[in-house]
Amino acid sequence: MWRGRHVWVMSGFTSLGDPDQFPKFSVTGIRVQDPLYPYGDEQWGPSPAPNALLTPEQLATQFVVREPRRWSSNLPTGYMLVLPLAKT
Repeated sequence: MWRGRHVWVMSGFTSLGDPDQFPKFSVTGIRVQDPLYPYGDEQWGPSPAPNALLTPEQLATQFVVREPRRWSSNLPTGYMLVLPLAKT
């Protein structure tokens, strides 16, 4: 989340190992949705296509803390994770 201005939504991932069965697994790809697609930014590059599968290294180039701006909301700088609850 970029101070309430922009967000990428993770819609899935690929991994070596099933996280539902094994506590240790490696994420090999992350599916993202970017509401700015097909637009991008000169500094950060083009937005990925809907449901694009990015490597962890590709995601890391974008998953950084952005500097606050005076017109941003009062949300703190950082990351927001929305995680599903464990099976009951």
